[in-house]
Amino acid sequence: MTRRIGAAALLAAFLAAGITVCAADDISVPVPTIVIYPRDVIKENMLENRSISHRPQSGAIAETRAQLVGKVARQTLLPGNLIPTAAVEEPRLVTIGHQVRLVYNSGGIVIVTYGLSLQSGTAGELVRARNIDSGVNVSGVVQSDGSLLVGGL
Repeated sequence: MTRRIGAAALLAAFLAAGITVCAADDISVPVPTIVIYPRDVIKENMLENRSISHRPQSGAIAETRAQLVGKVARQTLLPGNLIPTAAVEEPRLVTIGHQVRLVYNSGGIVIVTYGLSLQSGTAGELVRARNIDSGVNVSGVVQSDGSLLVGGL
């Protein structure tokens, strides 16, 4: 025997089960579940999906969790609010004014020393630093381990 359920009852059943119901034109986007403060690293458990009825301008807001998880908030993100893509950034691996390892690698010769970072930077960015021993300013590419590759390979 088939039982007919009204639309309102069906919607209530879906919501009670935690199922998000979206209209055909709706999209589901991640929003914070808690207040995320500037310089906080965004984690998976800080986000939930929310259905919105209009498609925002491309690139205006984060549309997937992959665009957010592991990134750092540049501004305060409030629970339930959409997250502008400009409100998050890659984590800074090198911070201005802090000690940084300088690596020169060429033809099997590796020279490692330390410098003082003159700029902040994320992986792949070119930043300047001052060699602590010689006082010479050098430029290098930020590596994933937070060191600067200053020459060679």
